[in-house]
Amino acid sequence: MKRTPINLLAFCILVFASSAFADFTQSDSAKALANCPDGSSFIGVTVYGKDPDEARGKAKNEIAHSIISQVKSEISMSNSSNDNNNILEESSSFLSMSEIESNVTLKGFREIETPKLKNGEYELKGYICRSTAAEPYIMKIRSIGKSISHLNRIILEEKNPQNERMFLDSALKLLNEIDTAKTIIMGIGVKMPQNIINEEDEKMNIRLLNLAIDELSSLVNEFYVKRDSGIRGTILKLMSKIMAVENNIKAIGIKIPQNTSQKYKDTRNKYNGIANDYSEWYYKYNYLGREFRSLAEEFIYLEKHEKKEETYHRAINLYDKEIKTLEDSLNILTGNFPSEQKENKYIIEIIEEEFAKFNETSRKCFYDDKGKCYETKSIGRTIWFVQDLKGTYTFKKAKEEACPKGSRLPRDDEWQVLNSFYKKDKSILRPTYNRYWSSSVEYEWVLYGNGEFRKIQVKDENPRPVYCVKKD
Repeated sequence: MKRTPINLLAFCILVFASSAFADFTQSDSAKALANCPDGSSFIGVTVYGKDPDEARGKAKNEIAHSIISQVKSEISMSNSSNDNNNILEESSSFLSMSEIESNVTLKGFREIETPKLKNGEYELKGYICRSTAAEPYIMKIRSIGKSISHLNRIILEEKNPQNERMFLDSALKLLNEIDTAKTIIMGIGVKMPQNIINEEDEKMNIRLLNLAIDELSSLVNEFYVKRDSGIRGTILKLMSKIMAVENNIKAIGIKIPQNTSQKYKDTRNKYNGIANDYSEWYYKYNYLGREFRSLAEEFIYLEKHEKKEETYHRAINLYDKEIKTLEDSLNILTGNFPSEQKENKYIIEIIEEEFAKFNETSRKCFYDDKGKCYETKSIGRTIWFVQDLKGTYTFKKAKEEACPKGSRLPRDDEWQVLNSFYKKDKSILRPTYNRYWSSSVEYEWVLYGNGEFRKIQVKDENPRPVYCVKKD
């Protein structure tokens, strides 16, 4: 939703409805002014009716029309200067004739004197102080300001993007209402009070803004070290939130301290400097790439089993945790992946294929503390026990005691990888049961007659068999 900007034009003249102004004497004006607080000016009318009540009704109606006329004039000028034609439509709830008339009636309509019979009709000179007419809208602005103050906290703390968008839209709608109410107040001819919200809420808003900027600064420092695309995304989202809250704070009349503004500016500039300096990123990427290719080559030519396996995992971890992250980050920042990306992917395919062959031809034992050998097989990137354990276990015992030290229950993602291999080759494992614990108490994995493992929600606490995998 686009926020509607409004031109708040100050009105300095006194506004009178119709040509009846001539019937307001200098004494009448002085009396009206004397009764208006803080020397406020007034909106006055002279009307005629067949009886005093009709005259009073006409007077209130004329004053309400006068207010609406001035407000529409202000809105018209705002539309013209801002090339926006929907302010009047959005302001319809504020410009209700019945609402303004009610405010005039209930909020201080006064008579210069009791209506007098003149030329067969009752003459009534009535007025309302401008400050009194504007009071309901000033109160409305203060109420909305408090709501926006509350929304600022929610916007900064909200983690769900959908909810965040909803709260931002709510704040924008409230800001539009504030702008419209300000236009009405200025149309009435009253200067807006400087303090829309109280001092406590003002301090709370500035404190929230400072906390958000501190969090941003911490993220920027982390981004400088890790150059992680996920951190970058979090920074951009937080910066968007801070900008929205900053605008909200300014709109409700809070002056942002100079040190807060400077801190945000410095943090933003530091982030921009890091994000735009790719040379260090490429240096780190090339350095790690050379190390990765060296490990891959070493793995291919190694003969010793333990060293070969260790080298493979070092190469894979380096690619997954560092190189791929840098590739993604450089793609986000520059719009292109580094030229070495294809070569790195090809190397990964080669060493994974070689590692699969290596495991196929060199089964090995996993030894427990007593020296017992558990035959293992590498499936995907996980080393599985070929045989399930004897007996059944409650989930607590399965999780804490069943698997030998150095091994554990398989995770759901590892079961999924196993299933994709097992469907093609039933010889990779030798299961003796048809249901097994996962590492999560919520699910078990069931082996169906078609030779496929499926993830099923656990519906009872009965003991179940266990498969183990080697710890990472």
